Amino acid sequence: GWAIAWVVLYHAAMGLNAKGLLPAGPVLTDLYTLTYYWAMPVFFVVSGILTEQTLAKRPVAGNGGPGFLRRKAAAFLWPWLLWGGLTLALQLLQDGQWQRPDAVAGASLSLALDPPNQFWFLASLLLYTAVAPWARRLPAWLTLG
Repeated sequence: GWAIAWVVLYHAAMGLNAKGLLPAGPVLTDLYTLTYYWAMPVFFVVSGILTEQTLAKRPVAGNGGPGFLRRKAAAFLWPWLLWGGLTLALQLLQDGQWQRPDAVAGASLSLALDPPNQFWFLASLLLYTAVAPWARRLPAWLTLG
């Protein structure tokens, strides 16, 4: 939970900085450093542990692969839609565009085709999760190296 709170704080600070509401300085630099050298690796380690536990419960064999990927893709879709929708709504409100249907449609399309940078983690994690069933068949020294 603390790592999630930390990353939310980081993204809020970066958003305020981008809008000129929080000046750049040593505090912002330290926040960036701590987030990317400490909190993000924690997310990937925890995600790897959870993926391994999921695969141990439901081994991927035969037709199990596509089912596993469908379940995982659905699990990644809801945070994308939730946070993407919130990001979209806040941008439209801030720009005064929320009443224009063409602006809402364009922003929605942009969310799907050119997502905000903060979604890189979900995309990376989905890719990692997609190859995990096959990567676990490799020798340990190769996957940990």
